[in-house]
Amino acid sequence: MVSVRLKIKNHCIETAAKKKYNELVSYLIKEDNPEKEKELDIILNFLKKADFRKLRKQGYDGSVEKIVEIFEDGSVKEVVNENCNRIR
Repeated sequence: MVSVRLKIKNHCIETAAKKKYNELVSYLIKEDNPEKEKELDIILNFLKKADFRKLRKQGYDGSVEKIVEIFEDGSVKEVVNENCNRIR
């Protein structure tokens, strides 16, 4: 299953998703990559359908550094390592 990781630090999840979108578009202008195209689809769908107000209230507001994974169905999961510490 393809997913997209976002680093949330000093900005909310919506801003992180927009930055990732711009990064992927810039990459795909230069190179053809089916996996990156799938990631772009995931981010675009997420930007269109996510309830960002709710996500910010759930702690994805950038006040604490987090890495999250966005899945094809639009779900969000915080990434933690096996010691339950946030990945830096």
